[in-house]
Amino acid sequence: MKNGVIPTLAAALAIAFGGAGALGGASEAETVKSTKADLVHAGTAMVWMVDAAKGTILLAHGRIESMGWEEKTKMFTLKDPKLATGLRSGDWIGFEFTEAGNEYLIHRIEKRR
Repeated sequence: MKNGVIPTLAAALAIAFGGAGALGGASEAETVKSTKADLVHAGTAMVWMVDAAKGTILLAHGRIESMGWEEKTKMFTLKDPKLATGLRSGDWIGFEFTEAGNEYLIHRIEKRR
């Protein structure tokens, strides 16, 4: 990967989503349940790669305050591979996920324009 791609992408994420919640304007720091395993996190991202056969998606996501994460590129597991139907590299999405052991399980994806 060429130098400057990730910082440029991080800047694009910050500009495009400027702290707004991933889905419907909810704060990324908002949670719906109290236990760590049930804690739902929300983020916004650009899709880098989808592997429906493996049920994974590589995302360049914005800051996710509830996880203490800055902008970065990370592999996520899809709860249902059908969540990625119609997604392509370069698409912008909002997503919700939980921690499941050592992986991060996406439960919901909303494609952005």
